[in-house]
Amino acid sequence: MESDDPDDLEAAIDRVRREIYLEQRDLVDFADTLGIAVVTIGVPIMLWDHIPHGRLLVWSALLFMGALSWLSGVAPPGSDRLAVRLVRGVWIWGSSVLWAALPWLSPGTVTDDTVAWILTVVVIYGIASDIVFVPQTFATKLNWLVTGYSSSYLIAFAVASQVGPLLATGATLALLTFGGRGWQQLMANLIEKRVEGERRALIDDLTGIGSRARAVAAIERLRTSPTTEIHCAFLDVDDFKQLNDTYGYDTGDQALHQIAAKLRAVLPADWTCARFGGDEFVAVGPQHFDLSDLSDVDVPLPESFGGTVLTLQLSIGATRLPSATATASDLFREAGAALRRAKQAGKHTTVTMTSELRAIEAERTALGASVSNALEEGKIVAYSQAITDLRTGDSIGMELLARWPQPDGTMVMPNDFVPIIEEQGRGPQLGLVMIDHAIEVLSALKDKDDGCFVTVNLSARHLFHRTLPHEVRDKLAAANLSPSKLVLEITESQHLPQSTIWQATAEHLRELGVGLAIDDFGTGYSSMEQMLSMPFSHLKVDRIVTSAFARPGASDLAAAIVAMARGAGMVTIAEGIETEEERDQMLSAGYIYGQGYLYSRPQPVADFLIALSSREHGSHVV
Repeated sequence: MESDDPDDLEAAIDRVRREIYLEQRDLVDFADTLGIAVVTIGVPIMLWDHIPHGRLLVWSALLFMGALSWLSGVAPPGSDRLAVRLVRGVWIWGSSVLWAALPWLSPGTVTDDTVAWILTVVVIYGIASDIVFVPQTFATKLNWLVTGYSSSYLIAFAVASQVGPLLATGATLALLTFGGRGWQQLMANLIEKRVEGERRALIDDLTGIGSRARAVAAIERLRTSPTTEIHCAFLDVDDFKQLNDTYGYDTGDQALHQIAAKLRAVLPADWTCARFGGDEFVAVGPQHFDLSDLSDVDVPLPESFGGTVLTLQLSIGATRLPSATATASDLFREAGAALRRAKQAGKHTTVTMTSELRAIEAERTALGASVSNALEEGKIVAYSQAITDLRTGDSIGMELLARWPQPDGTMVMPNDFVPIIEEQGRGPQLGLVMIDHAIEVLSALKDKDDGCFVTVNLSARHLFHRTLPHEVRDKLAAANLSPSKLVLEITESQHLPQSTIWQATAEHLRELGVGLAIDDFGTGYSSMEQMLSMPFSHLKVDRIVTSAFARPGASDLAAAIVAMARGAGMVTIAEGIETEEERDQMLSAGYIYGQGYLYSRPQPVADFLIALSSREHGSHVV
């Protein structure tokens, strides 16, 4: 594959010429129309008594008809149709012959000073109009044409010994020809700059392959071609940020170069490859192509890192649509959805869009619009699950869980709608809604169980909002609640960011007395560094640890986690306890608090409060 497609660049040049012409079209048409009116009407009137009427009228009519054919738009710059070329040629050459013939319609009259000066003005207008209005692609021919018919006037004036008009016409010819060359050069530079801008829009500066605009242009070209289908694939480097962070951005740029080179080498000649943005690439073609060879790319590391070769892994999402109905937007949307599925499937894999996946994506899109409205209308409600003292079975707190009830009585679970809310960037809004629910619950519990605390899930992204501590403080103060009763759970699998803003917000919340819990510990991006470096007060251990006691070493792992958490001054809560055996195992490993189906399933908050008030239990402040 070539990085520069001549068809694309030629189309860009053609488009630029048309744009430059059209930008000045109104002005050009007005000036040319005015000039033609002056020449075809004014000149015959002025020369009526000096040149035979029939010749003068024929000359004027022919010039007017030729000019009209040009102004009708039949021959705009950049068009190469045969009919257009013929009209353009007839206009340029024929009008030049007409200009040259004017002083010879009645040679004897050129001795008249009035006629001579009128003809001088006419030839000056002819030179100027040709230089300004004739397309600059005909610059060489234009010089010959202007010189040719101007010479006819000069010869006529010389024969008639009209020295004044002869000198005026000669000087004007020299001056306008010199100015015309400058005008032509100016226009050429303008076109060159614009074409370079078009080239930059089509070619990615970093990798040398196409840009997103190039991919869109390729799709539009395929839509008008005989092909029946358009294939599109998105390719994304797995863990590219980690590559940049570990080896530096120069190595990251080198990796993008290597990927682009492999795309050019592997893809068929009739496919177009482009860098879509960041570490994401797109490939577009007219037929199926096995993309599996593109899932691994070797990148040589700098000598400072040993000079070895690093193998990058790519995730790929592909789709195909009928060329008659496909648009760039549809292809990119479907390939992007397939790529997202590939990432969710564990990366380094290829997912091709199918009718089943399209149905799922359509449902997901509809769900996205509905959940957005539900969030605005307060239809996202809170369910509660007890947090229990494993030694006594007493409830010492609760976790509030977001639920979305449907009109038909069914329930949409958080795993289905929370990721969509996060993608919409509205995770912080959901977080504040859940905090409001927690405030209501704590207010209801204040006179019943002063030791009970409430936890709510919070998006890690929400901690980039510097106003969060102030909002939480104001809500707690308005309800006259102790900050220690509220614990914000940060879902650990979201890969907690190493950021000074995040750290400052978290520390501010802890200074207020609000608890912070790391959730689902033991899955995803778990790390001891996160547990020990972040200002967490609680650690919630995922069920993957709770249910793993049948495996060798599982009990030692569970004990080690609780020991480290206690050493860091953190309260540990075991999640997902479903059987008495699991409860006993977690107790033996050193856990005191837990939650799970053994004690309660998620239920409406009102039901939990009723059950809580009907039981006598001890209060244990966590």
